[in-house]
Amino acid sequence: MIYKIKPSASKKFIDVSIIVKSQSRAIINMQLAAWRPGRYELGNFAKNIRSFKVLDANNNKLSFKKITKDLWQVNTLFSETIEIQYQYFANELNAGSTYVNEELLYVNPVNCLMYDTDNIEKPSTLYIDVPDNYKIACGLKQVGNNLFEAKNFHEIADSPFIASVNLKKYSFKVDDYNFYICIQGNCTINHDKIICDFSGFAKKQIAAFKEFPVNEYYFLIHALPYHFYHGVEHLTSSVNAIGPAHSLMHERYTDLLGLCSHELYHTWNIKSIRPQEMYPYDYTQENYFKTGYVAEGVTTYMGDYFLLASGVFSKEQFLKEFSEQIQKHLDNYGRFNYSVAESSFDTWLDGYTPGIPARKVSIYTEGFLLAFIADILIRKHSKHQYSLHNVMYALYHDFYKNNKGYTENDYKNLLEKFSGISFDEYFEKLVNGTHSYFELLNEALIFIGLELNIFPSEHCHENNYGIKLTEQSDKIIISGIHPELAENSYLNTGDQILAMNNHPVNNDIGKWFNDYNGNDIEIQVTNNFGTKNVKLLFKENAYYKKCVVSECKTLNHEQTLNFEKWLNP
Repeated sequence: MIYKIKPSASKKFIDVSIIVKSQSRAIINMQLAAWRPGRYELGNFAKNIRSFKVLDANNNKLSFKKITKDLWQVNTLFSETIEIQYQYFANELNAGSTYVNEELLYVNPVNCLMYDTDNIEKPSTLYIDVPDNYKIACGLKQVGNNLFEAKNFHEIADSPFIASVNLKKYSFKVDDYNFYICIQGNCTINHDKIICDFSGFAKKQIAAFKEFPVNEYYFLIHALPYHFYHGVEHLTSSVNAIGPAHSLMHERYTDLLGLCSHELYHTWNIKSIRPQEMYPYDYTQENYFKTGYVAEGVTTYMGDYFLLASGVFSKEQFLKEFSEQIQKHLDNYGRFNYSVAESSFDTWLDGYTPGIPARKVSIYTEGFLLAFIADILIRKHSKHQYSLHNVMYALYHDFYKNNKGYTENDYKNLLEKFSGISFDEYFEKLVNGTHSYFELLNEALIFIGLELNIFPSEHCHENNYGIKLTEQSDKIIISGIHPELAENSYLNTGDQILAMNNHPVNNDIGKWFNDYNGNDIEIQVTNNFGTKNVKLLFKENAYYKKCVVSECKTLNHEQTLNFEKWLNP
């Protein structure tokens, strides 16, 4: 197939053309993906298509009909070739979307390119029709001016690109592998620092696996003018959307490093190492799987771990990130109701929205903690001979390289193989159950000379009254409600606080709560359904806590040695 993409005269659309050989078929089925790998929910991208039509080689219109919401059946009339044309709405900019404006064409092909269901494994070419002064960054093999080729649809679907006048491009090498950092947006880059840090964590990850799955890799970075954080993995690239752009090398630099290290590790874990349920991908429907704690959780842990092991992160930076993961775990009371394996299965239902109160957990956060616990258990019981790296190395070399997906049982067997102990309780209680993580987590931390400290929240509205607050456009918004209050009051997340004890509140909400701290408080809140008064009862140290991971106050030689060995993959 030959794909052609160009910005449309309609400012918020792109024009798509697909030339398909009929191969003497009377009927051709053209499928658009219902979801995109890397986000385990239905995207229903067909809702963005308009002006669909089919032409024969002589420009005559051919008939077609829709079979499902995203499957078109075309009557070829035995034409040797047909051309499918349509417009795709491209007005959303995140790490997994498609977007166009007067100086940028950014496309995730899985969003907007259909495939011939009979020829999904056949080679394709992609022509990007943009002005000559545009620079293009794409992980596909370039074979001509703005022309790229792919060995099959899977490869073209997995190769986003940025075409822009203002694209900044930097490069570095690790061993024989070429890396490119391509940045779109109005930001100032410290070239030496970003190359040093990116090459540092990339080198450490490659050394752990002893090879990289591809010869060239692109970090595609959207430096956005507003606060944003989102990344999506691909085999030869990742898309990383982050903002504000002016803070990219300053306040947001740690976040940029964490995001890009995470997405790079995905090149092995989920783009190569893949659960059996996604081997191969079925783009037409949900690909349910329970091992999101491996796909995303291990990746979240390893992404931060390799930043520390490479020296890109200081110990303080890593412990800050670690503390934030435990904080998310502690604040999510869904941990009492739904296991991480169940939550993985249900990403297809509501995995990327808060959902109803205390229903589910995050495969990223819970998976991070489970990966750390498993890593330390292996190291402890093998006397540092093995680690979680050996498990992932085996999944890559023994499964991916033999064209196999893995199951939960395969992962469990590898954990047991390298640790020499049973992981039955780990899976029964922590992975597939709702047992507390804290006993094993504390033991794992202490093994490497770290400790978990849990304090009352420094905010009295969190600690004594059970609500979390944020400021949005000069409004005080309730962003979290402790479960004890959530089901026994008329408060909802998203409510705006208007007054406290009949006094209108200003933006310094902490001061107001501090002034009344120790007493019951009546707050006036408003939402789309009206305004109401709600009484908050003072309960000292009853609600939200704060987690801090720090070095043990008294370290022994064995803990110090364990920490040093832990930093050696």
